[in-house]
Amino acid sequence: MSEFRYKRLTEVKEKVLEHKQRELERALTAVNEVANRIEHIRKEIDDNFNDMMARCLTGKEFSVVTGYLSYLDGRKVDLLQEKTKRENRVDGLRAELLALTIELKMLEKLKMKDLAALKKAHNKKDQKAMDDLALRNERT
Repeated sequence: MSEFRYKRLTEVKEKVLEHKQRELERALTAVNEVANRIEHIRKEIDDNFNDMMARCLTGKEFSVVTGYLSYLDGRKVDLLQEKTKRENRVDGLRAELLALTIELKMLEKLKMKDLAALKKAHNKKDQKAMDDLALRNERT
């Protein structure tokens, strides 16, 4: 009976662990995508800034380029905040995975202790039966 109980608990915990691992993979992919977008924006800012410095611009062009650079800076800040949130989510998922792994190990240890206690009780019962049988044989 206890074997079924531990087996079922272990199965449930393993399924939760697999689900969390898949969720972690998706979260890591999302963090990488945001990091790639941030890098793309940094490159675009550098390119526009270098282009602005390389040639003479009229006032209108300068205004448009600086406005666009400001927009890109704002977008980069938003993406950095999003990346921080996603990294925090990844850290949380890793902590959950660690906790689940520890739970699984504890369940396995409890299962082994329970099986050892069950085996010990069974051996005691067998020994008592053997002792009773030996006493009966001596009396006869």
